[in-house]
Amino acid sequence: MAPFIFIKRKDIHIINLIGTARFLSEACDLVFDAASRGKNFLIVGTNTKTANLVARASIKARCHYVNKKMACRYVNELVHHRNKTSEV
Repeated sequence: MAPFIFIKRKDIHIINLIGTARFLSEACDLVFDAASRGKNFLIVGTNTKTANLVARASIKARCHYVNKKMACRYVNELVHHRNKTSEV
């Protein structure tokens, strides 16, 4: 996150909009390309303020989602376990 923060004053972060816009545009292009090739997406948002938004947006976009902290830990452990077994 540090490259995108222009300055911080009294716990307020001022964001570098030019750098943020450039990388956000690049990220959108990558997601669009992956979606056009039929790739699956997992949207994660466990913050209590965003959990409902993540669920609604994911259902609308027909994506998988995790909006509970316990489920997020399980997914993290599953991915870690798969990476460890593929190294063997």
